[in-house]
Amino acid sequence: MLFDAIFLALFFLAWVVLGGLPWLAWSVRRRADGAIWALPFALLGGGAGGVLVPVLGLDTGTGIGVSMVTAPAGGALLTAAAYWVWDAYALGDRFGRLRVAPPPETQPPDVRAIMLIAGDFRPPKPASTVDANPRREPNAGREANASLDSNGTPTAPVDTAPVDTAPVNTAPVDTAPMDSDEGTSAPP
Repeated sequence: MLFDAIFLALFFLAWVVLGGLPWLAWSVRRRADGAIWALPFALLGGGAGGVLVPVLGLDTGTGIGVSMVTAPAGGALLTAAAYWVWDAYALGDRFGRLRVAPPPETQPPDVRAIMLIAGDFRPPKPASTVDANPRREPNAGREANASLDSNGTPTAPVDTAPVDTAPVNTAPVDTAPMDSDEGTSAPP
């Protein structure tokens, strides 16, 4: 008894899966427009097409083979009918209008309102001048030398900041012409 139930359940599962294959192909072709609507009809058609053969009396080995062919045929028939109803009655538009708006607290905030509250923040402009020597203080020595001339107008500050100089090679250089024959310099 249990083995018969398992055997029949596996046959019914096979018929339902075979009935879903036409639905899968048709749904890909339609780019899933109305696919969820047609899926239960396709599975029902596959199961009904598979069960119909043994019910009509063909319950031999040939009947099993025929039922494996009638299951996809029944699935295709009910899938076509479901898609026809979907298109004829514009169910996609009707179901689309039933969409409920999310509650107000889950909606994203309005960007313009944020701009009004927070103000117009723009990134700072880059510095117009760059100091050539980054190790030196930017205004080192300039404030101390700022003075007024005899008319009371400020004079231009003199930059007394230390200058970074690299050591210079002061080795004597031999500038005597080379003797072309020996490749050495000529005596003085």
